Amino acid sequence: EGGKRTIPQYFACQINQGNITGSFPIEVYYKGELLGKFTIKNTKAETSFREFVDKIEKAAWKEGMTDKEKVYAVADYTRENFTYSEVDCIRGASVVIYTARNLGFNARYCWKYKRNRFSTYAMYIGHNSAVVDFGEEKQIIFDVQGEKDE
Repeated sequence: EGGKRTIPQYFACQINQGNITGSFPIEVYYKGELLGKFTIKNTKAETSFREFVDKIEKAAWKEGMTDKEKVYAVADYTRENFTYSEVDCIRGASVVIYTARNLGFNARYCWKYKRNRFSTYAMYIGHNSAVVDFGEEKQIIFDVQGEKDE
């Protein structure tokens, strides 16, 4: 309460999407007092996020699936075939959102820290899920992160 938090969430999310290297500063405040300064560095450029999602979709999708079934299949496949260290909640939500948007659905992040907040980008505090609007139905929250044993 009353504290200041300076975190460039949009950049933090993009680092998690892969193919980006570099660093950015984080300042942590509590009740207006600076507690510390940190620099987050990403030195490992990995496969592009699109290629990562393509591999998941190819593995998860079966012939004849509806677009809605494809979104569910990607979420299930991601949850069942990756560990948390490979796919955390932000990356899992990003996979579902990317797939859903490419199939024509509206999708965004749901950031949970004390209460649900909806956003166009992920946050590195609290827990992130994906929210997909399938049209005539209510919106579905996909809580996706790797659950395979380490």
